Amino acid sequence: MIRNASKYLLLSLILAFSAQFCSGQAAGKKILIEKITSAGCPGCPWGSYLIDSFIQLDTNIIPVTIHRSDSWHPDLMATEDGDSILSEYLWAHPTLMVDRYKWPQYQHVSNTVNHWSTMINDREQTPLVVSIGGSTTYNTSTRELEVTVSGNSLWELPYEVRTNVYIVESPVTGVGLGYDQLNGYNNQVGHPLYQAGDPIVGYAHKWVLRDMLGGHHGRQSLQQPLPAAQPFSETFSTTLDTAWDANNVYVIAIIQKHNADPQMREILNCAKIPLNSSIAMGNEVAEAAKTLNIWPQPSSGVLNIAFPANESWEVELFDLQGKLIATSSVRGNNTQLEISAHPSGMYLLKAASDNGASYSQKVILR
Repeated sequence: MIRNASKYLLLSLILAFSAQFCSGQAAGKKILIEKITSAGCPGCPWGSYLIDSFIQLDTNIIPVTIHRSDSWHPDLMATEDGDSILSEYLWAHPTLMVDRYKWPQYQHVSNTVNHWSTMINDREQTPLVVSIGGSTTYNTSTRELEVTVSGNSLWELPYEVRTNVYIVESPVTGVGLGYDQLNGYNNQVGHPLYQAGDPIVGYAHKWVLRDMLGGHHGRQSLQQPLPAAQPFSETFSTTLDTAWDANNVYVIAIIQKHNADPQMREILNCAKIPLNSSIAMGNEVAEAAKTLNIWPQPSSGVLNIAFPANESWEVELFDLQGKLIATSSVRGNNTQLEISAHPSGMYLLKAASDNGASYSQKVILR
């Protein structure tokens, strides 16, 4: 059992942690948002307008649009891989998948515009579990592209993990059926898309998915379960289609869970990499060894705690006066503390393993 600290030590620790506390997204964690869209969808340009506002507020958001071709209205930006994904997730458009995560309160992985902000805000609180980086090498003469995806697990990941690479072009502009965008807001006075045209001729389609180098399901090659602090690297190669403007092309490197159930294929992290460029992984793995992953912050119902090793852990939660208010004995990588009965305020969580590791971190309840 963890030794009880005095209230004075607890207070000093809490005040010290207060200066370092920052709610919101963990360093290095990016959010992939995938909009299901079509040139024949009257509501889809409004979806793109909303996404623009989201990415202006949070640079950790990386958008991509997956186009589909309706039987009654062609879309010349639809792809075979995109259609394969949409066979599992499409039920309406415009809808949005956020990190391909399935919320229990929603029927679908993809959801309509009234849920987008809530979904994104929730993923902003999701802890980082795997670091990602990568590089691209592009030959302008042959249009050959090589992409290396690198990663490093912060904790043991007890499920199958796969890598993938999206080829994205933004913007894509064409004229005629298959490019001109239907606009259901053309006659809606006061709307940002009022009198923009219906269809909008020469519409600039943003974040268009062109190819998935790992296919619909990603590449199956990483060790599973993936051990903690396990670096890995995958290389993908392709030749860019001559119809794509290479000046507008970049790649999105992706690390995600895989499961036979499409609703359990959460994207763990991603990175946007321009052509002939690289993104470093940073020092998240080293930093993770110093702290526990605790989310959400602030928390109101259940406090989730992820440990850096699969060991036996004793967890204690103290209030500001040094009173022990919750305990948990855990064997594994994670646990939950029920905190809904406790008043709002600042607390100190202490955890110790049977191998001598110990942590003290401030948490906020609301």
